[in-house]
Amino acid sequence: EALRKKLREEKARIQKETEKDYGDRIKNLKAKLEQFSKMQMERDTLELELQKARAEMKNQQEKIRLEMEKEMLEKRREIEKQARMQLEEKYDLKMRELKIKLEEQKKLAEEMKRRADQGSMQLQGETQELAIEQLLQDRYPRDLIKEVKKGARGADCIQTVLSASGRECGKIVYESKRTKNFSNSWIEKLKNDRQESKADIAVLVTQVFPKNMKRFGLVDGVWICHFSELESVSFVLREMLIRAYGYRAAQQNKGEKMEILYDYLTSSEFAGSVQRLMETYQNMYDQLQKEKRAMTKLWKEREKQIQTMEINTAEMFGAIKGIAGKELRGIDPFALPEGGEE
Repeated sequence: EALRKKLREEKARIQKETEKDYGDRIKNLKAKLEQFSKMQMERDTLELELQKARAEMKNQQEKIRLEMEKEMLEKRREIEKQARMQLEEKYDLKMRELKIKLEEQKKLAEEMKRRADQGSMQLQGETQELAIEQLLQDRYPRDLIKEVKKGARGADCIQTVLSASGRECGKIVYESKRTKNFSNSWIEKLKNDRQESKADIAVLVTQVFPKNMKRFGLVDGVWICHFSELESVSFVLREMLIRAYGYRAAQQNKGEKMEILYDYLTSSEFAGSVQRLMETYQNMYDQLQKEKRAMTKLWKEREKQIQTMEINTAEMFGAIKGIAGKELRGIDPFALPEGGEE
């Protein structure tokens, strides 16, 4: 009994010591855990502060960079400004001298320009006169083209129309005007020139038209056209003169009909006929040019297609020959001439 009691006491003591030992261990572990948790929090705090410090340092670096760039830009602008000021100062005196010289020569230049404009207008008129003569000579080599010298009375140019047999069919007088404004006095002068020259038709080639007139037409018995229309106008008028000559030849010694013919040549009916003929002639010419361009384009396309077909055929024949070799009999249409391979 005493032994059992002693064993119980010993067991209780051991259990008490064990509980105490485990209690101390648990307490130590809790203390260490609390210390570790505190250290973890401190580490997280330090990490957050480090990130903030890095971000702040990066922002500071960016700010410093921007400030440096701004400062460098301002310095460069200042240098450019100083250089520009130095350059302006360097050439300021020279510019003043040039300005004084320009002011001194301004009146002289205006006077020279006035004289040059007068000479230029005269030169432009002479240039168009020569162009009219050259166009008529090139277009109608059989006709007689006579230039009226400067200072002489009459129109600038007279065309004597000759038939295929060399007979004189009539005359056309041409007057060239190249000014900014149209003058009605030109028409009356050219009518007088036509009478003095004993011509049948008068043509005024001008750069500007009368009011309410935008293209060629008949005004008070005088044909008015632009230089660009001269070839067509001269062609139609010349053909009408040749036809009228044939009519006059058949009606010789019939003065009444000759007067009728002259009235017809200066009438609005004749003008309308000429205009229709000219429009037909111009349309036929334009259509011919369009057809030429279309056919040229078609020929180029056909030529390109043929070349493409030749190349494809040659490639196909070469591939077949490379496969068949000597077994391919017959003439090679793409073979070189004898000795060509050497």
